[in-house]
Amino acid sequence: MGVDEFFKQIERRTERDLYRKSFRFAYKSQQTLLTDTGSKLKLIKKKKIAKEVFWFFMSLVLGFLIGYLLSVLIGDLFGEFKNDFVEYLGGKEINVIFLFWLVSFIGVYLVRIVLWSLNSISK
Repeated sequence: MGVDEFFKQIERRTERDLYRKSFRFAYKSQQTLLTDTGSKLKLIKKKKIAKEVFWFFMSLVLGFLIGYLLSVLIGDLFGEFKNDFVEYLGGKEINVIFLFWLVSFIGVYLVRIVLWSLNSISK
């Protein structure tokens, strides 16, 4: 189709026909874009949930390791203080490890929140 024929065809159409045609074209393109974006958003949400679950379990493991290491470190450096602290928490050393585990678990999530906020601000 030549350019002259194309313009003759456009000139023969009414303004309303041209509006309908352009509206349909824009609607179809937006619908395909919306379905593509919607499927990507679902994938992104699943990835975020998987990432949070991963970090939760990693925080549990890291918290326990850090809590155990802190308990051993305090026992080696401050033996008297640790003995008094164990007695204060019920007489079992596992209570000290669990307390340090809880503090480390919360600390890991606090670091994640700070990093998330800094990342949000920088964008």
